[in-house]
Amino acid sequence: MSLQEVETSEYTSYFQPQLHARGYGGYFRPKSRSRTMMSKDSKHVDGCAVFYQADKYRLVEGHVIEFERMSTKYAHGCADMLNRVMPKVGATNDPVA
Repeated sequence: MSLQEVETSEYTSYFQPQLHARGYGGYFRPKSRSRTMMSKDSKHVDGCAVFYQADKYRLVEGHVIEFERMSTKYAHGCADMLNRVMPKVGATNDPVA
């Protein structure tokens, strides 16, 4: 089962324990911007979670593909592509004070 837009805190406090109790293993990766945030703020960054039936499968290795990095590597300066994938400078989800 794959889930998108799962907050880090939701994964650790709800999804992982609930699904683990039902026999599922899981793998979670927050969006790359979480690496640059304070711990308290990074708990609210969303990411992708993958769960699997632990009695049938085992996680051998997790591979992360960061779309932003891959797309900028292969965009070859295409402005439209870069505009769509690059984070916006000054963009925030916080309301304007």
